[in-house]
Amino acid sequence: LKMAEDEAKQEGSSRMAQLPLPVTVEQPGTLIMLLQSPEQPVTLSAAKALYQFAKDGGEGNEPEIIMHLRGALGDGGGIPVVIKLLTKEAWCGADFEVQAVCLNILSRCAGEAVADGRLILRKRNGESCQADKNGEEKCRLKTVELGGLKPMVEHLKSEELDVAGKAAYCIACHALDSPVRLGIHILGGVALLLQLMSNKNADDGVVNQAALALSTVLQHVEAKDELYRLKGMKVLIDQGLMSDSVDVQENAARALAYAIEQEGNLKDLRRLEGIDKLIEMLAALPDTDRVPNDKVRQSVSFALSLSAFDSECRTEIRMKEGLRALSNCLASEEARVQEEALMALANCAFDIPCKQTIGALGGMKNGIGLLSNGELSVVANACVALSRLVFDFMSGLDFVEEGGVGQLASVLSNYCKLYDQFVESKQKHVEDLSKEDLDQEAKKAAQDALEKLEIPDLRLGRAILENCKSCAEQGNVREEMRKEENFFGNMFRMIKHEDEIVSGMACQALANAAFDVEGRPMLLEMNAIPEFVKCLTYKDVDTQLSAARAIGNFAMDSYGRQKLFESKAMAPLVAQLEAKDENGKDAIEPRRAAILAIGKCASDRSSAVELCDIGALSKLLSLMDTHWKQLGQVPAASFSPPHPLAFIAF
Repeated sequence: LKMAEDEAKQEGSSRMAQLPLPVTVEQPGTLIMLLQSPEQPVTLSAAKALYQFAKDGGEGNEPEIIMHLRGALGDGGGIPVVIKLLTKEAWCGADFEVQAVCLNILSRCAGEAVADGRLILRKRNGESCQADKNGEEKCRLKTVELGGLKPMVEHLKSEELDVAGKAAYCIACHALDSPVRLGIHILGGVALLLQLMSNKNADDGVVNQAALALSTVLQHVEAKDELYRLKGMKVLIDQGLMSDSVDVQENAARALAYAIEQEGNLKDLRRLEGIDKLIEMLAALPDTDRVPNDKVRQSVSFALSLSAFDSECRTEIRMKEGLRALSNCLASEEARVQEEALMALANCAFDIPCKQTIGALGGMKNGIGLLSNGELSVVANACVALSRLVFDFMSGLDFVEEGGVGQLASVLSNYCKLYDQFVESKQKHVEDLSKEDLDQEAKKAAQDALEKLEIPDLRLGRAILENCKSCAEQGNVREEMRKEENFFGNMFRMIKHEDEIVSGMACQALANAAFDVEGRPMLLEMNAIPEFVKCLTYKDVDTQLSAARAIGNFAMDSYGRQKLFESKAMAPLVAQLEAKDENGKDAIEPRRAAILAIGKCASDRSSAVELCDIGALSKLLSLMDTHWKQLGQVPAASFSPPHPLAFIAF
């Protein structure tokens, strides 16, 4: 060192000597100390070296060293150091290069892979997000708590566009929770991200990061309102959808999808001819000159599915050949494209003209074909779409002719097998835990196995049963369903599902079988009445209504009434006269169905006497004076002479 100083003095130079440091750093804490150096080259080298601790690793299976990095930053005081380097108070002074690397570090530690829009979409749809498993949430929380959002948002205004782009990406990595999205909105992040997208000097990479950040931030309702006030839909369409970069198109379409959940933005979408542009981006019509891109198709289909909740948008999609384009997307080899296109078609199918158009375009056949798809999310959306396409006799006939009954029976059977395996495994672990002679180690292993046990996809189960319900509403389809081996038996198996929503959907599907003379004996043989009685107590109004209607149908003949009497169904049925919905408000339709069922049950003297004994008559009389006309008329008819209940009453 002295020789170097002497040499520098002799040469009359102020240049500092560069010392060789052949040191291997094994702990990130060492680098965190070096980050606090007042010398920019030292800080930059330390920051780059620190980033290497997080840079390596396979997709979805990051090495343990990343955990050490996040631990050092989160618990070892490293995050405040990195945040300070983003500000003007940095020890080495404000430096673009250092800031860019520090933003990369925060992005990686916050869960860089989680920021991928497609994974966010999976999470929104209720699927587990495998990327968020290595302590990222803890680091995100720590960064936000320490005020890291403010410098991130400030750097969106950076003159160095590379830093601005990295700041946008860092925001996207952190904006996975509603309070964080709100914080970014309050700091003016929405306006700055729109400005960054509109910057003529920004390259596609920077615009893409801004669009990605907007696709996360715009999931907050106040951010959607802010976008409308800023007329941001024009930016998303002009700078995003019309971009030459497919990555920008993908993220802009997803940001637009979340934005149009606000009515003003939805109107702007139609006014700016956004529906036309979205359909064109699918590149699925014969006259298109675009090259199809699966990622773009997925996000565009998602945007169209959300726009289709509006009746005017549904009409525009139908008139602009959007249904044809979406139907053509079903032939894609990419499962995610099929999944989102199916949901878009399902939402368009709320209108009868759209249902008919989709059917004419082969949507029924394509949907049935996708029931055998290997991706469960595709199967679920196919079930949802088919449940809306089967709506009358002719559509039911198409469903039968295309082999839909057999395919649906197979899907339901497979789901029942998965659920039975789950129940069997759960029961085995519970039995193991109840053994008194089990040692602590074995008991802990059984407890861990029980906690790791995952119930089969609930969304898939609900979608399958929703399809079964709509099909069973059509007599011609219901007849074919009865011919299919154990079809109704599997639906009855699902009515015992531990999830109330799945069980309720099974009740609604199975209740339709009670409309037929051939179906009622089959259900009675399964001993279905106690399950329908149980479903009267569910929170869902449609389930209550279906259960009451099924009980009323069983009461149409003396044998069914006797079975209801033996199953002690009278008291729960009378209790249904005070039915409430899930919000505690009076549920009119279930009450009305219960009144009609009571009227049928009272055709037998024994049932009529029991009904009077448990107070049915007084409740019916009170309902006659209700302000709900539809309820007041029904009880009056229920005990008009010569009805047995009226005979007993008088």
